[in-house]
Amino acid sequence: MMAAAQVLVDALATLKNPDGTLQEGNRKLALGTLISQLTESEIIDVRLRLNARRKQGFPEKLPAELHHKILDYLSLEDSMNMRLVRLNWSRNFSSVQFCAEIVKRHFTEKHELYTEEVGGPDNVDEDKLAAGKNLKEWLENVIKYRLRRARGEYESMSVYYYSEKPAEENWGSPQYCNGRIAYLGLDRVLMVKNVCGESSQRFPLPQRETPKQWLLSDEYIVAVSTNQRTVYAWQLGSSFADSQNDPHNQHLPNAIAKLTARDNRIGIVLRNGEVYIWEIGRPKNPLSTVPLPWTKLNLDRLERREVLVMLHPYKRDTFCICSHIRYSISRHSQRGIHRSQFQFYEYEDFKAKSRHTAYLNSRKSKKLRPPPQINALQDTFVGVLNLSGFLKLVPKRESDAYDDLHADEDNIYAQDTLVEFAPEDTGSKGSLFQSETAIFTFDMETKQFQCHNYYEPSHNIRPIRMEPETEFLIWRSQTLCPVYRSDLAAESPPEGITDLLATAVHHTPSPNRPASEVYWYREDQDGHTTVHRSAPSDKSRKQMTAFHWIGRPDFARAARFQVKNDPNSQHDLWYPSSEVIPPRRVKGDDRFVVLFGTKGYVVWCFDPEVRLGLKDSEKDPNAPRYLKIFDS
Repeated sequence: MMAAAQVLVDALATLKNPDGTLQEGNRKLALGTLISQLTESEIIDVRLRLNARRKQGFPEKLPAELHHKILDYLSLEDSMNMRLVRLNWSRNFSSVQFCAEIVKRHFTEKHELYTEEVGGPDNVDEDKLAAGKNLKEWLENVIKYRLRRARGEYESMSVYYYSEKPAEENWGSPQYCNGRIAYLGLDRVLMVKNVCGESSQRFPLPQRETPKQWLLSDEYIVAVSTNQRTVYAWQLGSSFADSQNDPHNQHLPNAIAKLTARDNRIGIVLRNGEVYIWEIGRPKNPLSTVPLPWTKLNLDRLERREVLVMLHPYKRDTFCICSHIRYSISRHSQRGIHRSQFQFYEYEDFKAKSRHTAYLNSRKSKKLRPPPQINALQDTFVGVLNLSGFLKLVPKRESDAYDDLHADEDNIYAQDTLVEFAPEDTGSKGSLFQSETAIFTFDMETKQFQCHNYYEPSHNIRPIRMEPETEFLIWRSQTLCPVYRSDLAAESPPEGITDLLATAVHHTPSPNRPASEVYWYREDQDGHTTVHRSAPSDKSRKQMTAFHWIGRPDFARAARFQVKNDPNSQHDLWYPSSEVIPPRRVKGDDRFVVLFGTKGYVVWCFDPEVRLGLKDSEKDPNAPRYLKIFDS
């Protein structure tokens, strides 16, 4: 039987050219003649076999190098979702090699460990296969947990109370970092606790000084002395006696303005503009001066330069100096526009390697608003916050940013990136303008700028904004806001209605929609017609909402905003006031989200290996029965 079946195969194999290539024309003629001799049952059998044969899809025909190049332009989630497009894509984009390329682009540290594991001379093929399988499973779990995090599907939650009452000053606001929370007690002692409430440490400054500022990082807690010229650092996780009696310290020649920290590196900016990197534990010369990139300042065009140090999360010899300048330029002022310049200088071994510039045009507003802030976000991202109104990328042909760049300072550094962002609308006002918010980010790894826009919660849900943006949690493609519902502000809210603790809204990329897809309305002012973009509908707002977390009705009473001598008046207050209850504050990362209150804090956990206590939420994890930590 096998010999008979091989006859037709051998006959087709003989139809070749002398150079070995197939004679496609002759093979087609031979197959056509063969089909004409088949019986009806044989034709049906051949047809079924051909239909069951898996055809090679378009991506399978592309070389692996091109697949890997495509990954450079995709997010982590999109890279993993490629396998879901078609069934025959799954095998190609689920291989160990492809997963390793994804890890290489998004988890550099993990990829380096994997490379060391499979690259050892003593490793056999079985060990390499096991390492590849473990890497693939690890990546799939990361994506699964990240998707749950984006949907608000936490594993467990609990409520904790402060062991000591926190200080009420602005510099005493609680902080969160890497599974720990910290706050300054009334006795001027820094308290650091595991977010699960399992252990705590106390860190008093020498002579019980009151710190002028302090910062919680992943490995240290850092504080500045009262005279602002000495910085102290305690390593977290060490014994209480060692931390209390022997803090690391460094004296600076001038008052300290700003601090940033990552692992054992501390970025310090002085009030006179000097910048230092303090590497804790280095035996010789732990304090290094950073040579600043700018050589002169054009005082005619400059209002103020703000500087911040951003340390790379896993490249210890790499950091960024972030510079922010606000201009008063006549040609922009005549159009009612302010211009801000944000520059990110990449340093490697304390040498400026490249420069990346973003210009931000913003409309003048009669209302007092805080200036934009530069904050570290997740992974290698740096975010510029406090931006009102939607932004769009200005096409290069329409931008005059290059003229401003060359006029500002000596152009002696490599200019890798230059972008300009401008308001998308044409003069939105009132509640519409306030509800539209934007941020733009800079990735220290890819050196790319991105702009994200989002709507604040719906008009009947007021975000608590004591310090704009600083109370929010901006994480990846979402903003998580502490909020309360204005319809629950009465002393006796309706029975059965719960208070909204926090809501998450999706970000959208910088809008690039045609005008036909945007609704507009006209407004006549002083004989001039102004065109405004219409406010979004409630339906579109709800579509932008990712999830809500709720509590009990008594939260509403604690979250009311009242103005002195007018207890019935409800207002959105944008700045701290003695007449307002202490604010809620949301902080977190991929593992935990923490909502701080006056007496304690709520913790939502996304790590399946950590199980928080559920004694306060046995019936409904998202509606705790006794949660009064927001009472003043």
